[in-house]
Amino acid sequence: MKGTMMQSPLSLTSLLERAGELFSKVEIVSRRPDNWTHHYTCGDFYRRARAFAKWQLPDDFVFVPELPHTSPSKLLKSALRRMYGDWN
Repeated sequence: MKGTMMQSPLSLTSLLERAGELFSKVEIVSRRPDNWTHHYTCGDFYRRARAFAKWQLPDDFVFVPELPHTSPSKLLKSALRRMYGDWN
């Protein structure tokens, strides 16, 4: 899937690059269940994400309304493979 939105490619690398350029000073705060918080900027996040090799990042994202799962809430990978096995 090679999509564009507002003339920008929809890939993780391009999204991170664009966020690093446009929102480099915007602060991101993450909070863990034990109330520990971590503060960093979008620019910091982009610089850390660039350290990944291209093959380590996903090519596409698929947004689905609901994931198939069993009654004890285990993810049904076989159903996902049947539904999206021929993606690309």
